[in-house]
Amino acid sequence: MGLASSCEQALDVAAELHPDLVLIGYSTPVMGGVEVTRRLVEADPDTLVMLIGAMAGPERTARALQSGAMGYVLLETPPQVTINAHKSSKGNSQSL
Repeated sequence: MGLASSCEQALDVAAELHPDLVLIGYSTPVMGGVEVTRRLVEADPDTLVMLIGAMAGPERTARALQSGAMGYVLLETPPQVTINAHKSSKGNSQSL
């Protein structure tokens, strides 16, 4: 498991650890979660990325999925729902 405090650090940690799953904030400062997701998926297509945000909306969900994320969940989403979304993604489904 890794932890990063910036977008650049997240990319470095992911490159080093090759995680199965990355959780990243949609509105992460500087680069933004959508761009980090795009770069993570481009560097390692086997890494699943879940974007997390405080606001719902079809535009956010669409941008998340278009960037290569396996899903977009709200901060208020119970952890078990996020875990279940990750488990279902192993069958190549996307979660909203």
